[in-house]
Amino acid sequence: MKTALFLLLLLLPCGSFADCPAKVPSDRACVSWTPPTKNTDGTTLTNLAGFKIYLSQSSTFTNGVSIVTLSNPGLNHQMLTGLARGIWYFRMTAFSSTGAESAFTGMVSKTIRFGGPTDGAIERPTDGSIEPRN
Repeated sequence: MKTALFLLLLLLPCGSFADCPAKVPSDRACVSWTPPTKNTDGTTLTNLAGFKIYLSQSSTFTNGVSIVTLSNPGLNHQMLTGLARGIWYFRMTAFSSTGAESAFTGMVSKTIRFGGPTDGAIERPTDGSIEPRN
């Protein structure tokens, strides 16, 4: 039996949920979700074991896919760090203690510019380009 995924995936470049910080550094993404509570047949989900976050710089997820496995069903957010510059795409699944994995959530994305302070200060990227802070 597949685990239902009534999982709302949100990407928070500037967190609006209490679980994510108000300002997320530009080389990170805070992903937040609502954990599922039901199986696909409508019964109560009792064996949720965790989540998998799939991330890639390809919107088709055909190459360069990384998977972050979170074996804690009580989580509802995760800060992803060390992301290279560029556009990153994210989607998730939930998995049960029996190994069943849900369908994917919808996809969200974030542009990673460069690391540095989150106080709005003007920064100088290492490649010499000038970019606005988000």
